[in-house]
Amino acid sequence: MVVLPRPTADFILDQDAACDSITVAITGQSISAVNYAWDFGDGTTSNSPNPPPHFYGSPGTYTISLTVTNALGCTHTFSRDVNVFAPPSVGIQANNLCFGETATFTPVIGTAPGNPVMTWAWDFGDGATSSDENPTHQYAAAGSYTITLAVTTPYCGNTGTQAVNVQARPTAAFTPSAILGCSPVDVSFTNTSIGATQYTWDFGDGATSTQASPTHTFINPGTTNIVRDVRLIASTPFGCADTVIVPITVAPGVVAGFSHNAVPGCAPMDVTFVNASTGASTYLWDFGDGNTSTAVNPAHTYTNTSFFLNIHTVTLTAFSPAGCQATATMQVMVYPTPDFTFVAQPDSGCSPCPSHFRVWWVP
Repeated sequence: MVVLPRPTADFILDQDAACDSITVAITGQSISAVNYAWDFGDGTTSNSPNPPPHFYGSPGTYTISLTVTNALGCTHTFSRDVNVFAPPSVGIQANNLCFGETATFTPVIGTAPGNPVMTWAWDFGDGATSSDENPTHQYAAAGSYTITLAVTTPYCGNTGTQAVNVQARPTAAFTPSAILGCSPVDVSFTNTSIGATQYTWDFGDGATSTQASPTHTFINPGTTNIVRDVRLIASTPFGCADTVIVPITVAPGVVAGFSHNAVPGCAPMDVTFVNASTGASTYLWDFGDGNTSTAVNPAHTYTNTSFFLNIHTVTLTAFSPAGCQATATMQVMVYPTPDFTFVAQPDSGCSPCPSHFRVWWVP
């Protein structure tokens, strides 16, 4: 058996990858070859030992194959790949946001495995930039911004844009008709918010409202002050919101009440009053005859020097430490003081002395 020597097919390329298109210069380095068969992978061929530069105008992977034959008829094949990459597609994933929030940006890149992105150049549309792959940014003012991302690969680059709307936040504000009141207290809320169309109220006692300017009744069933934090969330149709809280102090309610031991009778009449008020700490009594008292359980003597029945309206005003007050009234009937006179006729004489008495009552 005779083993014949084979030729060696070989060649080098001045470049083997580019974007969009490429012109490849081919230099043959085959050994012991007399015939050459080139296949450029795009349907074209050549038999030249050193074919002219070859142009590829469409993205794809092209295999350049060279088969050489020596004088003995032996053959050898050698090949190299040429990659023509399409430019990477560049998209940006970003959402509209409310002023004050931090924007996040995610690149959406389409590129071949052999043509990875090497650099990132972000322009956030307000003069700020970044070279991070996944940057964040906070805008200094509301408005519309165009985000630009330029990427480069080892062979080319591309640019993408995305519009982002930074929504202005509303300003939540309201004025209550009272910030301190006695239970039950009705409080009206005047909404002075700016830039909002939707409102959510929380009155701090489990009650809520979506009215623009609601009214709410606060109850304090206890014996000490309670504070209700009234919260207003003012929002826009996009969902941007602002919150404001105003505390409302609700003092316990006062109930005034009393009893007395008076029954209709003649003056002078001593009357004792028993205070049955709740929620109060100080008291003012008006006995209806020009006299007053601040005692808790006072006593008072009524007189009547007239000729007529006097009816006195007793008023008790009870005050709480928070300034809450309530009143209660009752009546006391006082008859005039009796005034009796009499004469005896005769008014002197020897015993036995018969006399007659005549009595006058002056009412």
